[in-house]
Amino acid sequence: MVHDIPLWFLLCLFIVEVVYHFLYKTRTRIQRWLITFTFGIMGYINYKFVPIVLPFSLGTAFVGMMFYFLGNEIALYKRKYKTPSLLQFLLLIVSLCIVTYFSIINERVYLYCNHYGNYLYFILAALSGIYMMFALSDYISKVFGNNSIIRYISNNTLVICGFHLMIYTLLKGIAVYIFSMPLDIFYGTVLPNVLLTTVGLVCCCLLAYLFNKYYPIVLGK
Repeated sequence: MVHDIPLWFLLCLFIVEVVYHFLYKTRTRIQRWLITFTFGIMGYINYKFVPIVLPFSLGTAFVGMMFYFLGNEIALYKRKYKTPSLLQFLLLIVSLCIVTYFSIINERVYLYCNHYGNYLYFILAALSGIYMMFALSDYISKVFGNNSIIRYISNNTLVICGFHLMIYTLLKGIAVYIFSMPLDIFYGTVLPNVLLTTVGLVCCCLLAYLFNKYYPIVLGK
């Protein structure tokens, strides 16, 4: 939907989970890796040679299957082994450098419409970025512990996913038409976008509060 593009992710994730359940559940590790490699090739073929965006986020699901599979495999690894703190810190720095480098030399990526630029650069940047965010979140969790504000935000990511772009549009409209601020102020700048993100997140949390308290059916409760 044009007015709520981020919802492609939920449909894509649903398809990935269903396919994963049927194709991976009873397979050996080698078979799972081969299936994942096949999905990666299918994602590349769809990106390069199919000029239309497949319905139900199928094209994106081909690519998403690789990350979903790796997430499950790493979860199994993390239950058995613990990465030393020094090694995790070094990997965090390396992954930050990798994702920064490949994000600069690659084109802008639009996952929802299967635009990846250089496919290899995209995968390397994505994997590095995922690990970077994982390690960074792990460090932040150790610093803040069981923080109620962070937990509230994490428990309401569905509302944030569904409404953040609409709220950003509303806030930009207020800035332009009420405060006479040029729209260009949000292009290529840091402070205005940090402020926009912060205010938008607060608005999303207020919506989440209203839904949880008065309209829980919206959230499937």
